[in-house]
Amino acid sequence: MTALLQARDDNDILSLLQLYQQHVSDARLQVPESTFAALCDSIESQLEQLEMEKLQYLYANTQRIRVHNLLYAGTRKKQQQNLDRLLKDIRLMRQHIPEAVQALRNLNGLKQELELRREARYALMLERDVVFF
Repeated sequence: MTALLQARDDNDILSLLQLYQQHVSDARLQVPESTFAALCDSIESQLEQLEMEKLQYLYANTQRIRVHNLLYAGTRKKQQQNLDRLLKDIRLMRQHIPEAVQALRNLNGLKQELELRREARYALMLERDVVFF
């Protein structure tokens, strides 16, 4: 029973099927070993395909992968830390909005801000080893 509950909690379909096959005595519900192996291979193949589709979808957009990494970190503790850090960053940005609005009221201020953003983006690309052509 413990193994069954653990398999259920882990969403381990293969273990559930194995436990079912071991403990159910109804012969018409039994899956032959060769069919069971093929079923397991098929399920694993489908899982790999789904994982590839998920990764393609996530990496198609940089913002999407950033949000995914924030919200779906390995543990709940890490997720909470990510969200707390994000909220802290948002609060800091909110404090700087009046200064930014004041600085952007003239063309020189706008040029300076755009130059700072360009330099920051360039530094980030260097940090991520982006190849420039």
